[in-house]
Amino acid sequence: MLRRKIDCLLAASLLFLTACAIPTTERASPTAAVTSEQRPGGMIAQVYDATDSLLHHLPGSLQPGAVVLVASLANIDDLEESSRFGRAVAEQVGSRMVQNGFVIREVKLGNTLMVREHNGEFILSRDFANVANAHNADVVVTGTYSEAQLYMFVNLRMTRLVDGVVLAAHDFEIVRDTDIITMTKRN
Repeated sequence: MLRRKIDCLLAASLLFLTACAIPTTERASPTAAVTSEQRPGGMIAQVYDATDSLLHHLPGSLQPGAVVLVASLANIDDLEESSRFGRAVAEQVGSRMVQNGFVIREVKLGNTLMVREHNGEFILSRDFANVANAHNADVVVTGTYSEAQLYMFVNLRMTRLVDGVVLAAHDFEIVRDTDIITMTKRN
């Protein structure tokens, strides 16, 4: 009889603990901080991984502390166009570079980059030397994205400003989920 009561208590405890472990389908609060640890494989994690790869392939002459500009990523089909996606990727690249000890110079208020309303900051290759002088920067991160049916194909390049030489490049893809599709809609 005692053994039966113990077995029932164990079974009830196990059932209770299992019920507490059932995952919820609620979305996180929009104000909750999202980190790559919270959303492995999400956009931020993928951009951080791509930035880490870009930094890994840099020559030894460019170390943390170097001054970096980050331009909005351009749509490969129209290099004078970007989107919320292209601007967000650029912001995330800049954030990750700061986390790795690089100095990101804010250029949104300057007039040395071509700025188009709703499109972001662009840099043209003929402007590299002028931009380097105006911002006392060492390199610029530029990139493009291409929209396909299932993926966004992204290219990042880190270019030395004094001579336009590409020091590192990285390609990656991001699944075009509903958030990404929304970020690339034309305004």
